[in-house]
Amino acid sequence: MGRFGGALLFFLLLSCNNPPVQTPANRQVVDSTAIHLLELNRLLAESEQQQILQFIKEKGWEMELSPIGFWYEIHEKGTGKPFVKNDFGHIEYSLSMLNGTICAKNAALIVKKGAGEEPRGIDEALGMLRAGGSGRFVIPSNLAYGILGDDQRCVTSHAAIVYEVKVIEVK
Repeated sequence: MGRFGGALLFFLLLSCNNPPVQTPANRQVVDSTAIHLLELNRLLAESEQQQILQFIKEKGWEMELSPIGFWYEIHEKGTGKPFVKNDFGHIEYSLSMLNGTICAKNAALIVKKGAGEEPRGIDEALGMLRAGGSGRFVIPSNLAYGILGDDQRCVTSHAAIVYEVKVIEVK
């Protein structure tokens, strides 16, 4: 067989012991890190939802859950113009976190509905009101300022917020 033949046979035997790992075309590769992160996110969201429910209960508020996941209590719907996408609205608001930290009290703001200037939960909450309307909204972190928070408004990372708002005017 000779030296070359023996080396070839050895190489072939060695390569047969470690076949390459192949994924069948009908099977997806599972990324365990992504699965763990999704599970962690789900657990954090469930925990935050329980904190919100406990907070609402302790305050004695009668709130409803919106279709996208924030809690609301409309004090006055308002009789003026509805607040719809691309409208500018003059609002007065107070903003706090569930831990009692007050981030803004009786503040005024001009916002453009649907422009991405405010977090999704706040934008959707404003859409529930008309000029002259007011309400209270408890918005989970994923619909508020999320993982980053908002240093300008003193909202910390992963903080659910309480947003009390009155729509003064809609244009």
